[in-house]
Amino acid sequence: MLLSYIAKLRFDELKIDRAFVNGMESNVKQQKIVNAITLMAQGMDKSIVAEGVEICEQLAYAKEKKIDTIQGYLYSKPLPADDFVNYVTSSMSKLENE
Repeated sequence: MLLSYIAKLRFDELKIDRAFVNGMESNVKQQKIVNAITLMAQGMDKSIVAEGVEICEQLAYAKEKKIDTIQGYLYSKPLPADDFVNYVTSSMSKLENE
């Protein structure tokens, strides 16, 4: 069985694919899949990444499930390294001025 291989693999982080994140805020089937992945990862003391978070409701659901890291267009489109540094620097400046 495929799941038996998970215990043999060496990894620190488990990523929830965008295909499961899409709709997880309202679709019961997606919620069950995300819940199962999350419980398994937490039970194995692995950090969890949600990929493809695009709306605030998905972010809220991810936070409710204690997902460690959020990736997606809600924060930013994919950026080259230099643009990313500028984005973070600009965001930090805005936070400091609030």
